[in-house]
Amino acid sequence: MESLRVMNLANNKPLTSRASIAGLVLLSMGLVAGCDDSDSSKVADALNQDIDISGTASASGGAPLGTVAVSVLNLANDASIDTGTTDSAGAYTVKGIKDTESYVEYTRSGYASALSRVIDQDSNLAGLDVVMYTTAEAEAAIDTAFGGMALNLADKGWLVVDVENSGGEVNGATVAVTAAPDGGGSTNCDGTLTGTNVTSAPPCSPARTGPMYLAYYDDNTIDVTVTVGSTTYKAPVRKGEVTYVLVQQ
Repeated sequence: MESLRVMNLANNKPLTSRASIAGLVLLSMGLVAGCDDSDSSKVADALNQDIDISGTASASGGAPLGTVAVSVLNLANDASIDTGTTDSAGAYTVKGIKDTESYVEYTRSGYASALSRVIDQDSNLAGLDVVMYTTAEAEAAIDTAFGGMALNLADKGWLVVDVENSGGEVNGATVAVTAAPDGGGSTNCDGTLTGTNVTSAPPCSPARTGPMYLAYYDDNTIDVTVTVGSTTYKAPVRKGEVTYVLVQQ
């Protein structure tokens, strides 16, 4: 059995006496004892980099969506940070990382995969809600907006923007997006394009079934900036998925 060897850093020779070893033990104990509670708290805070991200997922008609798979992804490399599932009320809570750009992906069978805006903050985030469209609804919205262009959900990256306040949809809000999309813009109540980037809101009869703003990108992967009034969000756009940005005024 090998014996314990403790080195003397001054001359790189082993300390063999029990007194020397005991002295080192006492020194280390003194260093630990010298840390007060505030120091320990700082260490704990440095190690705890988690933030809570919470919200709800709902269908286009407003009904809560349970069993939606929720994944937090790192914007830099799309690596997974945390996963979860919505409950029967459509609510979820997952973990993010402080001051790290990330986003949330929502998937459910029969629905178009949805992405959130980019998250980058040092505290918990509540109210990151998403509206999900069935695959059939998404395809119908695309057909209505873009007519005879024969665009498919899987062929483009899609950006959806809704602008709301306490009274519902907001009329006359300008949606500025950079990089500029390859097509699309704000929609009328019937889902056709207005030809502008200014929202057209209620009264809609029957109620609007699609988004207030719908645009597409040819890129497989692109990060864009959405500005409405004084609110600016960064948004990841990925081919075959719908990025949902809700701006609340």
